[in-house]
Amino acid sequence: MKQQKKLGLQGILTEIKNGLSPNEISEKYKIPKQTVSYNVEKLKKLGCLEKEGHGISTTWKFLKVVPIRPKDTSEPKTGLREIRGHAFIWNIEFLEGGFDWMQIIENYKKKYKNPSLKFKLICGGKVPRVIFDKRKIWMTKKGLTIYEPLDFLGGSSFTVKGQAVFEMDRLIKDLLKKLRLKLQYYKFKCSREHFAHVKNQMARQFNENKEKIKVEFDGKHFWVDHSHGEHEEETDDANVSVQAQKHYKSQIKTGFAVTPEVILKNQENTNDQINKLTGVVAESGIQLQKYEEQNKEHLKVIQMYQEESAFNKKVMMKILEKLDK
Repeated sequence: MKQQKKLGLQGILTEIKNGLSPNEISEKYKIPKQTVSYNVEKLKKLGCLEKEGHGISTTWKFLKVVPIRPKDTSEPKTGLREIRGHAFIWNIEFLEGGFDWMQIIENYKKKYKNPSLKFKLICGGKVPRVIFDKRKIWMTKKGLTIYEPLDFLGGSSFTVKGQAVFEMDRLIKDLLKKLRLKLQYYKFKCSREHFAHVKNQMARQFNENKEKIKVEFDGKHFWVDHSHGEHEEETDDANVSVQAQKHYKSQIKTGFAVTPEVILKNQENTNDQINKLTGVVAESGIQLQKYEEQNKEHLKVIQMYQEESAFNKKVMMKILEKLDK
């Protein structure tokens, strides 16, 4: 059987829709099972497939076609667009071995009298860099480093990052095709990413009051600014941004009455009550459940602060300090 060199997400989805299992797709197209499984999981996350059954009886149910990847995110799309993802840096490692970029560049220059690609040596002349499709791309020993200048907008950080991954994949394929290179399997990681809540109520309040928030701790960042004419609450950790927004909304409900002093005082009082209750239970055998119900809200506060990362705590305390003013 002739080997199929390429089979994208849409191809795998089509075969599953036609009744083939991931193992059968792997055998038919001579593709490693791990690669097929990885792409099936991507299709699941995109909402194109649904898993049914377990073990040997596992099947995949077709739900919808692969969403069209946006080539440019500058124009509004349908649906929620509350999250702006940007400043992505992708580190690509080719799994079949890196390319000899110096030789490839030399061959490319010899082939074309007026080459469209312009290369520059950086890092002391050791690393070639090319600007391709308006991206700066470093050509490293193991693969590529891509600096993504586009903004991606969507209803969640997951959706936004998914758009960015599609764009990254398209860029790699186009660049290798331009250089007449065979596409390799690759793995990637994102070494930098920024997510922002646009038109954010909390950011609007601080910006209108001409107050700035910026927190740096343990390599993570959180700040409020007015990028692109939008009120934005921004971070390089999407979870922190979500927590900060939830915290701000809860403050609105209480009229911003919960200050750092109030939280610390409540925590101290709760700790004292727990210590006293422990003694009472030991002496009289009263069920602790009764007292846990009476102190349910206080226990929730303590649990929240115990579970939050140190960085989250710094962000929340900074917000409270600003609001308290």
